[in-house]
Amino acid sequence: MKALRLIIKWLLTCFASFFCTVVISQSPPEKTYTTHDGLPQIQVMNMMQDSRGLLWVATKKGLAYFTGSKFMDINRLHTLGHSLTDFLAELPDGKILFNQAGNQQMLTFDGANVDTFSVKKLEWGKNQTSIPDQNYLYFISLKTSEKALYRYNIVHHKLDSVALMRYGISFR
Repeated sequence: MKALRLIIKWLLTCFASFFCTVVISQSPPEKTYTTHDGLPQIQVMNMMQDSRGLLWVATKKGLAYFTGSKFMDINRLHTLGHSLTDFLAELPDGKILFNQAGNQQMLTFDGANVDTFSVKKLEWGKNQTSIPDQNYLYFISLKTSEKALYRYNIVHHKLDSVALMRYGISFR
């Protein structure tokens, strides 16, 4: 009887250790998201997570955010057309600031409405860094022929710039 119990314990231990090994070796689940999941386009230009935890994705054909199961295309929902979006930032008031390079526009999205303003003098590129402040968003663009530091007034929706030249700084 003792021998039978010992054999059963040994078999259960072997079975349990085999089961644990199989569970540990499994890979975490992966999912590839495409335009069928709501992305405006599959070439991602920029990504960020906002203060509410939403994942924002800028693509060559617009901006979308992830709901947890699918992407919501901002351009399609607000009939903005599909244009290259590569600049993406969260303003201190929680609005999302993004660009439409083909239309030379910057837009803000507050969760319900999109506001637009023109930035014809600004060339967009990957070499940009943004720094949010209380009433301003500062960003530098290194793609323009005359390198510039831009200041976006969040309250008045106005864009100012300071040209950064090789031998000094000029104000516009």
